[in-house]
Amino acid sequence: MAKPVEISEFINQLPVDLKAEVLVAAIMDGGNELKDFLISYEGQLQRSWSRDIALTDVAKLETGDQKVLLHLNRDGIYDMLPEAIFHSDQDKDSVSGKEMAKDSMKLRMEEKETRSFFQPFENEIFYQRVRLSDRENQLGRDLFSRMIMGLVPDFWNISEDLPEEYVHRMVRLLPLVHRIAGSSELTSGSLEFILNEMVNITSVDISAGVDEEDPLRFCGILGSSYLGFDSVCGNRVSGDLRKFIIRIGPVRHSRTDELIKNGGMEKFLKCFYDFFIPVGVDTETRYLLNTEDGSFILGDTDEIKVTCLGYNSIVQ
Repeated sequence: MAKPVEISEFINQLPVDLKAEVLVAAIMDGGNELKDFLISYEGQLQRSWSRDIALTDVAKLETGDQKVLLHLNRDGIYDMLPEAIFHSDQDKDSVSGKEMAKDSMKLRMEEKETRSFFQPFENEIFYQRVRLSDRENQLGRDLFSRMIMGLVPDFWNISEDLPEEYVHRMVRLLPLVHRIAGSSELTSGSLEFILNEMVNITSVDISAGVDEEDPLRFCGILGSSYLGFDSVCGNRVSGDLRKFIIRIGPVRHSRTDELIKNGGMEKFLKCFYDFFIPVGVDTETRYLLNTEDGSFILGDTDEIKVTCLGYNSIVQ
């Protein structure tokens, strides 16, 4: 979750014009909440040559909380209603420059107070628009996944007994598999996106060897074996042989039954490796359990009897 200052700097540095509701909905996907944002309508006088979001800053409330304040080039409730509702008519035959300046300051103060009065209502209307935008994004993602799986259900030759949630996310990455495969960093990022778990992939070099007692090493026939092609000197083969050690976890969002042998996670990972791991690269999967959930608690009351010998604890 980003801090208000970081969000404000990020929005101010954007080189493109984005609708405020769409941008806030996208930021919420990163962990921020809707209540972290406030808006202020500044009128649409500058909209023809400026962005929807004129600028952002950090608003400090009396409670000590900090909010991201979005200044929008849009008409608020104050701009839509007649001015006579908020300002008194001051028709004077002749006024001095000093009186005109005084009246201007008075009008500015009245405008500021009126906009502050309507700001809570405008914020709630803006929040509703953000929720609608977020819902549209979710429907769009679901529609995209269903469309791809529905139009070409057998194109990728994916088994139907795999977890549907994982498959939908993986299908979105398959068109980019030629860029991802072979890169441990991109592969780990893709797997994190699919599993919603932390993933770390370490690439290690391995060398293939032949056991001294292996009878296959005597299968070469004199006159029909070629050095460097189907035979080598010694019992070690050096080459570009790699192995990916894939560490998943600490597991927080996946169920335990998915991690066991022939579980949903194991079946999906086999399918994922077939697509994203290059041929000739071996894989080793390791699950890291959440140590916070494995604490041993011993008690006499029913409220804290959470440890059972042989069920979730053992004696070593």
